[in-house]
Amino acid sequence: MRHWDDYLEQGIVGMARGGRLSWFSGHFGAALLAGYYMIKENELPPHVIQGIERSCNAYIARYEEWFAPLDDEQAEPELLERFVAGLKANTEKLRSSGHGLALGVLALKALNERPDLITP
Repeated sequence: MRHWDDYLEQGIVGMARGGRLSWFSGHFGAALLAGYYMIKENELPPHVIQGIERSCNAYIARYEEWFAPLDDEQAEPELLERFVAGLKANTEKLRSSGHGLALGVLALKALNERPDLITP
């Protein structure tokens, strides 16, 4: 079983790789980020933590290539500005769903915690 601290990095990597296929596939990485923050920011009973870990590990097992560690790339924190600009664009008009903003804010939170993951 994986330790939940790994879900932050795997979530960002999974969002990036899954999102290359379709916007919907970014949900799987976002699920790991949501699991990470649910466990980290809340005092959950052990059986709830275990359930979150089972769900996250199932996504990792199903889409292993999406969650594999990144190649060694130099972090480029200045790329965060482009990311924030994309989030801003999602706020400029009403949309039928909030995925672009909701998942983007989750990723922004993770990237602020781990700027070393801001890579091309």
